[in-house]
Amino acid sequence: MGIPGRRGSVQGGQIMNTGIRTAKFETEPFTCPSCINKIEAVVGRKPGVESAQVMFNSNKVKVSFDETVVTADEIADSITKLGYPVLGQKVN
Repeated sequence: MGIPGRRGSVQGGQIMNTGIRTAKFETEPFTCPSCINKIEAVVGRKPGVESAQVMFNSNKVKVSFDETVVTADEIADSITKLGYPVLGQKVN
């Protein structure tokens, strides 16, 4: 059983990290609001992705994901294939 507000599972009294990370991908400037729906829908459906949020004014995409299922590079590749080249990424 997990602890409310904590990610991970309890094993032997210890909370185990499940590999959840947050990445911000910097892209070229978005040209239309429909970009938001397109990126959030496609990236959000990838296995291992918990959430995808486009920050239109700052040209960034924030994604929470399980790194044991999908990598930040795979997510960046998906964004690029949609027509929005990733210029940089930062993973926490």
